[in-house]
Amino acid sequence: MVMQTNSANHTNILQRDQIGAAIHAAEKSTNGEIFAVFAKESDNYFFISFFIWTVAIFFTSIIAAYGIHWFWHDVPLHYFTSTVLAIHLLGLFYLSILPQLRLLITPAAIKNRICHANAVRQFLAQDINHTKKRTGILLFISQAEHYAEVISDIKIVEKVPAEIWNDIVKGMMTKAREGHLTEAYVDAIKKSGEVLTHYFPRNATTENELPDHIIEI
Repeated sequence: MVMQTNSANHTNILQRDQIGAAIHAAEKSTNGEIFAVFAKESDNYFFISFFIWTVAIFFTSIIAAYGIHWFWHDVPLHYFTSTVLAIHLLGLFYLSILPQLRLLITPAAIKNRICHANAVRQFLAQDINHTKKRTGILLFISQAEHYAEVISDIKIVEKVPAEIWNDIVKGMMTKAREGHLTEAYVDAIKKSGEVLTHYFPRNATTENELPDHIIEI
């Protein structure tokens, strides 16, 4: 899933207290546990973009060399190689200073895999999979890659259709694209709480096992 927000102002837009209060309210009527994580980015993508740029220059230079030969242009080898090297180094320079360029040339499938792996790491690192009733969920956004995801524990997977979480993620993305990052989380938390309440209503022995706040990484 993808989303768009203003990464430069994320700390101003993200209201931690409001998100924490939303989590606390959503969990009052359910045995489920909600945890939120925000990542400015899941990777810097330099080495991936470096490899892609290098491969692109290699094949482009081969095509250019055949094209020059085909049209009978006499270009000294050292001129040709110097030009290719200069273009390659110039590209690497811009990749090193422009994160947006690295994101632009990295395929979406690779970015999605990296973001998903980051979300899974957070799910495990925050012990969301260690709740007593195995009813924890993670609401995850990685801003730079325009990615959002909901990861749920095994008991939730067994009962709640995946389409429900897909709809929640779509809602998160819509609000995040509009620049309302806090609202994206709060709305997703509220809807997630309603889902968890329906499938896992609160009982007298329910404990709050996870902290009611958002983690920024």
